[in-house]
Amino acid sequence: MTKVPARRNPSLLSLSNDRQGGDFIIVKDKEVDENLAMWFCCPCGCGSMGRLPLRPSNAAHSWEWDGNEEQPTLHPSVHHQIGDGEGGLQTHWHGWLKAGVWESC
Repeated sequence: MTKVPARRNPSLLSLSNDRQGGDFIIVKDKEVDENLAMWFCCPCGCGSMGRLPLRPSNAAHSWEWDGNEEQPTLHPSVHHQIGDGEGGLQTHWHGWLKAGVWESC
């Protein structure tokens, strides 16, 4: 099991430009329903980004967040998928964010 510290990034712009595995930011999500979402850089260090709607949310899938902005915990596990090059998705990273640490399954 690999563990990577989660690092809160000050802005979505800097998260996009300065990607380090495990970085995240929590923002108001105007894209879906005005609720909170967590944007994160894949903990494996590949530089891909993901978005997790936080509850309460109208999104089909959402995550329970403990409210801690520095060392967050999410439930359920994070199943980060990326494009497979053929229009589908493939599992890229799967694990947990617990007390500010990403833990792979």
